[in-house]
Amino acid sequence: MSLGYISGTVEKKSFTVADDPKNLVGVDNELHEVVALYQTGQLPKAIEMLRAILKKSPQIKVAEEMLAFMLQQSENPQAAIDMLRRAVQSGAANDAMKVRLGMLLSATGEAREAIEVLQPFASTKDPDILNAYGIALADSGDLRGATSSFNRALAIDRTNATAYQNLGVVALRGGDATLARANLEKALALNDRMPVALNLMGVLAAKSGNAAEAIGWWQRAVAADPRLYDALYNMAIVAARAGRNDVARDALRRFIETAPPQRYADDIATARALLAQVR
Repeated sequence: MSLGYISGTVEKKSFTVADDPKNLVGVDNELHEVVALYQTGQLPKAIEMLRAILKKSPQIKVAEEMLAFMLQQSENPQAAIDMLRRAVQSGAANDAMKVRLGMLLSATGEAREAIEVLQPFASTKDPDILNAYGIALADSGDLRGATSSFNRALAIDRTNATAYQNLGVVALRGGDATLARANLEKALALNDRMPVALNLMGVLAAKSGNAAEAIGWWQRAVAADPRLYDALYNMAIVAARAGRNDVARDALRRFIETAPPQRYADDIATARALLAQVR
């Protein structure tokens, strides 16, 4: 069953352009329009507009950060990685862009490069960056180093639900279900709509043989984030095995219709075959 992490959201605090601020008024308005397009589900238009902004104003780093984020959201992380790599290699990347690059590299299995990008930030007091660095360490197999990074984030901010969630992932990877549950419960006590934590609680319930509880957790996970395809898939498989064909059919159809083929081609094929059996 799929697990997963979430790193913190690295937000841009301000424009970093040296130009007279009055020259940025038009760009600022356009960026607000980009955000509106994104929030109303018009992701392709938002990406197209960001590309246009960067074509005429390539120095606007916040637009580059937004484009990288939206390319990732459009299930095109490689395009985001390529763009951010170029920015790093040219010396044009700011810290937020480097951190996002590290996060994307880790998420796509490039843990070694992710660590190289994020290691300069290892002594930071920013919990978001410590979460991202911990994820890269965990994906490289260094669970002890990852745990240390997540605990450092918590030493700075005891209410950092993301760090508790990531500690839960590491504990589960290390085979300690009890510790995993304890950390996930702490995360959810702080924020009861954390999709990854909800998915993992479902995984723990399924591993303990409680299909009904697992399905309940996964239903909450996909309600919090309909794009949490791993939870949809987990729910479909376990529901089918438990004879909950109604739940299985709904989850399978949603997974087949919405999961990006470039990431889930094999699972989609399995889901199609299973759907034919639970009709």
